[in-house]
Amino acid sequence: MTSDLARIPEQYVTPGTTVVLRKDIAAIQAVGNGCGRPGMGVMLRLPRGLPVEVCGSGFSDQTVRVRTNGDSFFVLRRNVTGST
Repeated sequence: MTSDLARIPEQYVTPGTTVVLRKDIAAIQAVGNGCGRPGMGVMLRLPRGLPVEVCGSGFSDQTVRVRTNGDSFFVLRRNVTGST
């Protein structure tokens, strides 16, 4: 496990887990910044019922990075906790 993924506490969804969103949630698109690190793109809504895969930690302790349909997003950790 990389140090990036180790920041997600056990009580939350673990990396590699796919969850189905139980409600619409806000998300910030993760885009490349030209230096190999993800930057932040536009804010949008991910719809209820959408399956997302947890990929790792986000830009703060309260966020995680998720992937769906080939795109990556930062979302609030609490919005994917217990959504299975």
